[in-house]
Amino acid sequence: MDINFHNELGRKMDELSCYMNRNLIFPIQVMSQKSLKIFELNNSERFILATIKIVQENSIKSLATATGLSYDGVSKTVCVLEDKGYVERFFAKGDRRNTMARLTEEGMRLYEEADLVTARISMEALNKRMSDEDQMKMMESLTSLIESLKSFDLREDVK
Repeated sequence: MDINFHNELGRKMDELSCYMNRNLIFPIQVMSQKSLKIFELNNSERFILATIKIVQENSIKSLATATGLSYDGVSKTVCVLEDKGYVERFFAKGDRRNTMARLTEEGMRLYEEADLVTARISMEALNKRMSDEDQMKMMESLTSLIESLKSFDLREDVK
């Protein structure tokens, strides 16, 4: 393929990225911020709670890898969440050097409640602006996009 094609593709991808940030990512973050304020969590705390819920192996190192955050940043956030009673830290069996984290019952309750509030806020916003049919098309497209993106290791592809 010629260089002009690659330059044009790169330009289109940059445009798409800017468009998605401005028109999709930012509004989602605003909706998410509303629920974060309700539950007195910051972005990092919500992100770590969600990752602990989703990732099976919950060592601080695996959480840092899964989130792309620094080990120290994840460790500090886990300590804050532990102080709030949402996370419990413990040592891996047979290896006291490996600190693990799991949600407490209160952390699980908070996560599920925050998810419901975020979903409600999002649905209210979407229902004001989109028909049911358009929402279904959007969900199908986003699901397809997410499945496509799962094949990329972004840390490797950016190098």
